[in-house]
Order: sequence, then C-alpha cells, then structure tokens
Amino acid sequence: MNEPMLVKCPKEEYLVKRAELNEKGLKEWKDFKWYKFADKKACLISANCHGPVLEQFLLTQKSFTDKYAIHPFLAHGGYMREGMHTSLDDELLAGVDLLLYQHMRPDNSMSATYADENILAKVPKSCRCIAVPNFWPLGGVIYQFQNLVIHKDKCGLDAFYQDELLDLAFDKAWRKDICTILGFLQEYVLEPHAAAAHADSFWERLERREKRWDIKILGWLKENYKNVPTFNDIGHPSGALMWETGRRLMQILQLPFDDHSQKDYLRSYRLGLGGIVHPSAARALGVSLEMAPAERIGINYVQEYLTGHRTMLSARQQTSEFIQNYYLVRFGKLLPYAIGWRSSISSEDVVAGYRMFLGREPES
Repeated sequence: MNEPMLVKCPKEEYLVKRAELNEKGLKEWKDFKWYKFADKKACLISANCHGPVLEQFLLTQKSFTDKYAIHPFLAHGGYMREGMHTSLDDELLAGVDLLLYQHMRPDNSMSATYADENILAKVPKSCRCIAVPNFWPLGGVIYQFQNLVIHKDKCGLDAFYQDELLDLAFDKAWRKDICTILGFLQEYVLEPHAAAAHADSFWERLERREKRWDIKILGWLKENYKNVPTFNDIGHPSGALMWETGRRLMQILQLPFDDHSQKDYLRSYRLGLGGIVHPSAARALGVSLEMAPAERIGINYVQEYLTGHRTMLSARQQTSEFIQNYYLVRFGKLLPYAIGWRSSISSEDVVAGYRMFLGREPES
C-alpha cells in the first residue's frame, strides 16, 4: 500500500490545498495528509471560540507538540458569521488520533455534524476522545449585569454585550461626564442575597454541564473567582481559567506540564468582548476586581486609529475608555471626559477618531 502524499504548506494554506485535492478525487489520510502528520499523531479540536485559545495553550507544551500535531481544521464557531460554519466531514474524522471536543447538541448553531452523537461515532475506535469545558455563558457569576444581547459596531462585528447597569447609568447621568458615570456605578447598591442567588444559578448550571466533561473545573472556579480574573465577559473565559483548563488536560493525557510559558500565554491571550465587574456586584460577592474590565480584543477604537499602538492605561482609565466606547456603540453618544484625563490625545483627536468609527460626527 502506498504511503499518503505529504502536503507541505503553512497551516493557513492547508485547507485550501485539501479542498483542491478533494475536487481531484483524492482522500485525506488515504491519498494525502498534512506534512506535520508524517511523524506525529493527529489531534482535532472541535470547539467554538474557545478552540483557538486551547490550541494556543497546547502549542506552549513541548511534551504535547513532540507527540501531536493539531489539524488546521478548527471549528472557530465564535469567529464565523452565521451560516458560514463548515461541516465536519467524515473523511477528516476517520484519521484522528486525539479528539478534543466541546459537548454540542444536534441543534447547535454551527452544524449538526459537530454534535457529539455524530463525531464520536465516526472517529476511529483507537482515537482518544476528551470532552473539554464550554464556559458559555457562565461569566454571569461575576458579570451580573451583562446579558447575551450583543451590540455590533458599524461594520456589523460583535462589539459589546449589553450591560444593564451601564444603560441605567447612561439614562441617569450621561449629561455630566465620565466621572459622573463612575460615581453612579460606585454608589449603586446590589443586595448581597440577590447577587448570591444569581451566582448560585450559574454554579448549578456549571455543575450540570461538568458531568459531561472529562476536565473538571468547578472546584477551582469556586476557590479562585474572588481573587483571580476568571472570565473576560459573560461568555468567554480568561487566560487564567484556560491555562488551568489546559493544565488539567495535560494531566489527563499523562504528559509532563511546563508552566514556564504562562506569563507569555497570558500576555498574548485575547478572547471576548470585555466587561466591567461592577462595584456593587464585587462588594456583594466579595470579589476583589472592582472596576477592572478585561482588555477588549479587536478594534481599540481611539489608540489604534490615531497612534497606531496600544497605550498602557490605569484601571480607572481602562474603565473610562470601556464605558465611552460602550456608549458610542450602544447609543452613538460621545460623553465628555473628566478634565485632565488622557493628556496624550486631545479632544479634537478623540472626535476625529470617533468620526472615523461612526462615519459621522458624534453627538455630544
């Protein structure tokens, strides 16, 4: 029997080459395969937007990369527009040695081919199958005022989750300035029993979900969520949570774990739309992360347009910028900043940046 032809190209190009070879009647694994599978086992990650950051973690672990190569086909559900998800074909599943999958029902938003009952029946009997966590939308434990309504920017890209307390602050205090908004948020009172009940509902949901996962994480979350950033928003885990998830995966695989790259991983980690752990929720839960939004991925509305680089901001400045950008997307409004804030960018620059973003003059 002839050995499969090796397709030597960057991972970004492999799926294009794969489609071209399929059109010629050639089958993956039987007639060809990606060159990195010549001397390594094939790992497939079947997941939504958590998949890429799980892959990013695994690539930091030499004991994993010495044994496995990750197939370029990743189910980046969170990065695809609706209707653009690619089906998981039987041919690909037939050659997998390690499957890392998130539990998905047949009616999932990506494709019925991603459902557990489909993929688990079609991978080889020798394939190691490990169910990894899907944290959507368990960040509600701490982001108690966010809900899953997504507000999009002018390009139609996901920008922010709706924040009910920010909306209330806008209605009550926006005609002042960002300082007034911050003061309103600081003084708002959330009853501790209401916050605890809200959190308990999320813990119960996680406990039910975790029964389907091979990686157990509930205990770590309960022990650490008050002092460690665990979610970047209601739907996406933080780098710290994914690092711990990856560490537990390495234990299941019985591979040596290297923690030396953790700082680099956390520094480069990007996932989610960001959010504010509001002071009222933090106080009610005993969380020590007041007014500290996760860094947003994607467009950094002013700095990248005007300076071409990110600037280091204090926690208060990050919060102020997050609020301003949220109101811009949510209501198309530009609030005045407090005097003396952001001396490196003039008010004219701010207006110019938002004009570029909105395509029109912002209201003030």
